[in-house]
Amino acid sequence: MLPEAPAAPTGAQFRLGFAQLKAQLGPIMGDPTEDEHGNPDNCDTQQQTTTGLAYWRCSSNMLTFAALPDGAMHWASAPSGSGLVEWTGTQDPPPDALTVANAEAPTDAQDDPPLDTACIAASPLPATACAAGDTLAAQAAIQNSGDTVSVDVNVPPAGAHLTADLVNLPADYDLYLSDASGTVVDESMQEGTTPEHMDDDLPAGTYYLYVHSDPGRSVDPQDPFRLEVSVS
Repeated sequence: MLPEAPAAPTGAQFRLGFAQLKAQLGPIMGDPTEDEHGNPDNCDTQQQTTTGLAYWRCSSNMLTFAALPDGAMHWASAPSGSGLVEWTGTQDPPPDALTVANAEAPTDAQDDPPLDTACIAASPLPATACAAGDTLAAQAAIQNSGDTVSVDVNVPPAGAHLTADLVNLPADYDLYLSDASGTVVDESMQEGTTPEHMDDDLPAGTYYLYVHSDPGRSVDPQDPFRLEVSVS
C-alpha cells in the first residue's frame, strides 16, 4: 500500500520525464508533494504526489504512475513512444501489455525531441534509426543526487559502431549503456569530473544511455553536462 500523501509543498514541481507523464495523465497524477529524487537501493527515480507515486525504472526505461490508496492501478508511458499503457496489479507492466504498446508504436517521427537530434532522444520520446556518419550532441542538467538522465539510441538493422563521450561535467557523473532488456553492456565510471567515454560495436536494437549521479554525491542543477554520440 502506498503511503498517504500530504498536501503539495510550495516549490515542488514535475520536471522532465515526470512533467511529460503529468501532461498525459492530467488530474489523475495530482500535484507533487516532494522533489524528484533517486532511490538509494537502485538507479530508479521517484516522486510522491497527492494521488500516488510517480517513478522511473532504469531497468525498463519506463515512466510510471501508481495511484493511491493501494498502488494497484498503474499508467506508464511506453518506451516506444506509442502512448500510455494501463494495467492493474502490483507488478511492473506485464509482457503482453508491453507487446501491445510496442506493436502500436507510430512509424513516423513525432515532434522533434528536446535534444534536437535525429537518432537519439530524451526518454520516453521515440528515436529514429541512427545512420552512419551521425554525430550528435545534447545537454542536460541533473537536478538531485541519485538522479538519472536517460537517452534512447536506436541502432539500425545493419548494426553500428557507437562512441559516446560525457564531457563538461560539473560533478562526478557516470555513464552506462544498456540494451532493451535492461542489461548493462558498457559503463564508464571515472572519478571526479574526468570525462566518460564508450566505444562499442552494437547489433541492431534499442539501447539506453544513462547519465547517473550516485546517491550522496554532489550535483550542480544549474550547470549542464554534454553528451556526444557518434555512429559509424
